[in-house]
Amino acid sequence: MLKRSYLYRLFKHNKILFFVVLLFCIGTAFTNLRGNEITPFFVWGMYSKPVKPQPFYTAHRIIVNNNIEVNNINGFMPPTLFYLNAPLKYYISILNNHNIDPIQTLFKKKLGTIYEKIAPHENLIFNTQERIDGFLPWFARYISTVLKVRVHHLQIIEDRLSYKNSSIHMDSSYTIATWNQQ
Repeated sequence: MLKRSYLYRLFKHNKILFFVVLLFCIGTAFTNLRGNEITPFFVWGMYSKPVKPQPFYTAHRIIVNNNIEVNNINGFMPPTLFYLNAPLKYYISILNNHNIDPIQTLFKKKLGTIYEKIAPHENLIFNTQERIDGFLPWFARYISTVLKVRVHHLQIIEDRLSYKNSSIHMDSSYTIATWNQQ
């Protein structure tokens, strides 16, 4: 039985690799017993820590043609919700970053002077103003296919919500962007 085990066969095949694997297993067990999380494979804390209450939460609503509200509780399937929310949140992060792609800002910060080597290719890598301006018409077309209705007007609203005394309160609401069919 022992001769059929992975570690035994590894020991017979390659002793150096066997000791590397054995050292990794022992080191991982030891550091986990000490309470350290040493590798990205065994980061249990992200699953076991409680979520702290926030002072406020944001939710986005999309108003189509001034009468259809699209939000996370409309009963859409998860893939549809993802394709509604992910691009919208990224668009909002671009708006909040003064119409500059947040990844571009991150690259400039992290790469420092090395960034100059990729600067000539910014238009290929990051969202340009032309792409940012094209988001709302594209989003209107996407919502049109999801709802199966022609979209003439689109309004994106951000609601700030707080949770107090066991109930949800809307603290503020403002329009982030609007689009009208030309």
